[in-house]
Amino acid sequence: MSGKKTFLNWLITKFFGLAKMKPFHFRRRSLHIEALEVREMLSVVGVHSSQDAIESDQAGYVRFVRDDNQGDLTAFYQLDYRNSGCYYDTYSGWAANGKDFSYLPGSSSGYYQGFVIFNDGEYYTDLVINALADASIEGDERLELTLIMENSYWCDRTGISPNTSYTIDASSLAASLTIFDTTIPTTVWITETQDGQEGGNSGFVKLQRDNFETELIV
Repeated sequence: MSGKKTFLNWLITKFFGLAKMKPFHFRRRSLHIEALEVREMLSVVGVHSSQDAIESDQAGYVRFVRDDNQGDLTAFYQLDYRNSGCYYDTYSGWAANGKDFSYLPGSSSGYYQGFVIFNDGEYYTDLVINALADASIEGDERLELTLIMENSYWCDRTGISPNTSYTIDASSLAASLTIFDTTIPTTVWITETQDGQEGGNSGFVKLQRDNFETELIV
């Protein structure tokens, strides 16, 4: 029996060389699944519609919308520079911030940026434009605004929610409205005059107007 084993080993060594081969070792491999990058899905914000304002009668608004309603979100906008309301800038036909309409959230004298806040559960929020009445005959005036990102906003941040990350819908990033002037022109005319005399009666000119709504300087 031992002779057969010896002969068999000799055959293997002689013809195949298998006796001197190292045994096979199977390397254990583990399956590594790389985690995919988790990217936050940002809200898409746009301007949906607007309503004109009327002095002393009707407030206007600009409606901002987003494509979800999860959590609070602050979005930012910028008025046209002609709406800035700077005391040294007067643009005919353009409503001035703080003069022709109340200061908007985040804006102030000379600053024409602001923000709106979507509360949790809201798909839209309205920026109310309160027109301020005055006695000046200015005609109808325009207001325009454009959505901006947070990194372009440099005004007051009081009241801003922690979440300010969103993308802008390029197809609806701006809005405009008109503030209608309701000031009634006042007509003034001379109804009577009287000459004056030195050392005697005083002269006068009597004026009359067709409405008594406000104080009027002629």
